[in-house]
Amino acid sequence: MGHVARIGPAEIEPPMVHYHFNFRSRWNVVHDKDGLDLRDLHAARETALASVREDFADARETGAVHPPYSIIITDASGRELATITSRDVFQS
Repeated sequence: MGHVARIGPAEIEPPMVHYHFNFRSRWNVVHDKDGLDLRDLHAARETALASVREDFADARETGAVHPPYSIIITDASGRELATITSRDVFQS
């Protein structure tokens, strides 16, 4: 007889969720057509915050003035789940 390995609930990875990160400025919204698979909304928020931080760092290096914008996190159906603003970067 063969040995059957049992996997407990703690060892099963939860399914990944597909998130989109749409950039909204004063003038328009740029929709993220590709999106990313992440484990949960917290991971999506952290990804969005990292993107904003990187954008600010790039602007600082080049001396560019970056207008305020926000990142709208949506699920695969387009439902808005969270919004990250440039102000959120300084509060985290």
